[in-house]
Amino acid sequence: MYPQRYIKVLSFHHTTYGDIAPVYDSVGAFFIDMQGQKVFIKTFIKAFGFYEGLACVVRDSNEVYFHINSQGKRIYTENFAYVGDYKYGIAVAVLESGKCVHIFTNGARVHNKAFVELEPFHKGVAVAKDEQGYFHIDKSGEALYEARYAKLEPFYNDRAFGVDNVGNKIVIEADTFKIRFLVQ
Repeated sequence: MYPQRYIKVLSFHHTTYGDIAPVYDSVGAFFIDMQGQKVFIKTFIKAFGFYEGLACVVRDSNEVYFHINSQGKRIYTENFAYVGDYKYGIAVAVLESGKCVHIFTNGARVHNKAFVELEPFHKGVAVAKDEQGYFHIDKSGEALYEARYAKLEPFYNDRAFGVDNVGNKIVIEADTFKIRFLVQ
């Protein structure tokens, strides 16, 4: 595809500036186009792919994470202990305190809640964890029900698989939040 060789090449992702991929050489991580040419000047410790044409995750020499646009520019000023990929314009970010939040592409919080653990939104609902266990939240960060679980998945096909706090496998209905025990 191109004559240059790199230590590592990750997948190409489509952006408004064409298809670009993160690569690694002896200097660090940066992005190339389909011809193997560097897309922008900046070099990072780690770099990951672009998703939804929005932004990608980078880690700088201070071990902080943030997102950049396809021109290599930061899209917000805050630094995080970790950030995930954007899905539907929202990403999970881990604060220095270890708590997790949801952020928009400009770095603003989706809601004013922070959780022990947090997953991306799927169909408008996310799995969160507080000190009592896992549960589902809406985009305002509010719990959809009171119960907490030892393990929990997102709602797929109107059902979410989970494990309660005594080891029972359960399924939760998306519309009523009723629980059905699979194995007791």
